[in-house]
Amino acid sequence: EGGGGGGVAGGEDGDEMALEEQFFRFVNGNTLYSSKRAVSTLIDQLPTDFGLGAALEIARCREQKRACISKMAHKVVFDLSPSDFGCLISKDYTTLMLHTVAGGAIFRSLPAHQQFQMIQMQLSDWEDRQNRILPPNSKKRSPIPFAFGSYVRVLWTVVDDLDQAWLQRLASFLNPSHNPNQSRFKGSGLEREVMNLFLATLLRLQYLRYVEEAAEEEENKKSAAALRSPPLRSATAEHKSPRRGTPSKQGQERLEWYLRKRINDYDAETVLYRALDYENYDAAAVIYEAQSRFPEAIECRLHSHLTSSPKVLEWLGHKISKMT
Repeated sequence: EGGGGGGVAGGEDGDEMALEEQFFRFVNGNTLYSSKRAVSTLIDQLPTDFGLGAALEIARCREQKRACISKMAHKVVFDLSPSDFGCLISKDYTTLMLHTVAGGAIFRSLPAHQQFQMIQMQLSDWEDRQNRILPPNSKKRSPIPFAFGSYVRVLWTVVDDLDQAWLQRLASFLNPSHNPNQSRFKGSGLEREVMNLFLATLLRLQYLRYVEEAAEEEENKKSAAALRSPPLRSATAEHKSPRRGTPSKQGQERLEWYLRKRINDYDAETVLYRALDYENYDAAAVIYEAQSRFPEAIECRLHSHLTSSPKVLEWLGHKISKMT
């Protein structure tokens, strides 16, 4: 009986796909209907069997995209399913979402990772157009338009809402590389702003790694204590927070390299505020050291390494000898 049920379900799915394909062929090939009214009706009746995709497809084919976005904003169609969002970015609506009032209202309601995806696609589209005209290494290529600075400022607002996977994608997207001359943002006038955002992204990523690893360490301590201790424990037992360690040695080393080597390419106070906010005192110390602000650097190192006294004493002795 189970096999028969699976066959029925598969048949129903196939029928729905065939019906959807037939519907899209009809709206693309038939001109004997009002496209504006069709788009309006489909959005008014959401959710429909075909979702938002039908309205977006009709609007794209009949040059009604701006009216479609306005109708969506008026109808407050802000809770987009993944498939609806996929339709939105696959049917050339990205520019309208980023450059119109109605589109902006929908855009700012999207989850952080979808806002990033849309901005990433807009920049990729611009670069693709450039590549069709000139080779990637051509000196005649235009820099990224300064207008993209508004996108950078939007990304600043969503950094704290991205998870580790999306933060890694954002860091790769912004990555200025070790050589500033190879940055995709070279000559745009946005290099400093992009570098600030790149470092803030790495700092946030390191913070999330620390939180994750600290939780795992605390859980391991509890498990080990439970194995060594009687089942009943005093409710007033002292609780000790897990020691702070470097969440990811490789990630921290990469962050500190940029902080140290590119000190003249970012706003130190802006990034320093982020470092302290995320409790990355090693990163803050690097910034202070690069500015020769050694008392503040020592304080940050103590915050970070207070539990490893031999290392701290060795480091303090080295810095004090340099100061004297």
